[in-house]
Amino acid sequence: MSMQEAFRAYNNLKEVERNGGPLFIDYEIYTSNGNIRWISTTGVKIVYEGRQVSLVTIKEITEKKLAQDILSNSEKRFRAVWENTLDAMRLTDQHGTIVLVNRAYCDLVEKERVELEGSNLSIVSHEEFKDIVSSKYIEQFENKSIKNNYECYLELWNNKTVFVEVAHTYITIFNHPELLLTVFHNISARKEAEDDLKVSEEKYRNLFDTMPSGYYRSTRDGYFVDANPAFIKMLAYDSLEELKKIYIPE
Repeated sequence: MSMQEAFRAYNNLKEVERNGGPLFIDYEIYTSNGNIRWISTTGVKIVYEGRQVSLVTIKEITEKKLAQDILSNSEKRFRAVWENTLDAMRLTDQHGTIVLVNRAYCDLVEKERVELEGSNLSIVSHEEFKDIVSSKYIEQFENKSIKNNYECYLELWNNKTVFVEVAHTYITIFNHPELLLTVFHNISARKEAEDDLKVSEEKYRNLFDTMPSGYYRSTRDGYFVDANPAFIKMLAYDSLEELKKIYIPE
């Protein structure tokens, strides 16, 4: 036992003598070959042969202590991964109650952790959709009919809309109710880019189709890929499909 632990044991023994106990204390000790072991002690004052004495029982708890340390370290590693992942993550129970969220989820829905954990998952939804979000979740959780992966819009409580990829996984822990892990990947920027590209393509197509001059695109092999109505009319064809069958060099 180190000097610090020995001093702590001495003070604890004096505490038992003064107050009678019981007092439960764990100590770190060293064996003769230098290995570290853990013991659990219980100190209590008793009367023995007419005198008051301190009775101390000792139990080795090294294996239990190691198991606790492993569990503690595992939880720390889990917390580190949970809090530092970029995707928003949420754990909910069968009633739709939010059990746990990470920082990314708080940022996504623009609410603090203290508002979210312990509340119904509909707390982040727009007022118009709260009831249906909650009832649909409970029904699908019970029936195990929640889709594993999909894309959707989230209509948030603050009137904002975000587009997300969603992944669901049921989590089963021994002697605990089943939970649902939901991971949200914010793809709003990608969706906006896709929408912008679609608008741009539509504008190009409208311009291409209405131009009075003839324009076309072809492959290196000499086949038409696209042509505007003016060009099709210029060559006296009825449709683009007919034009695509033509070998240009001929």
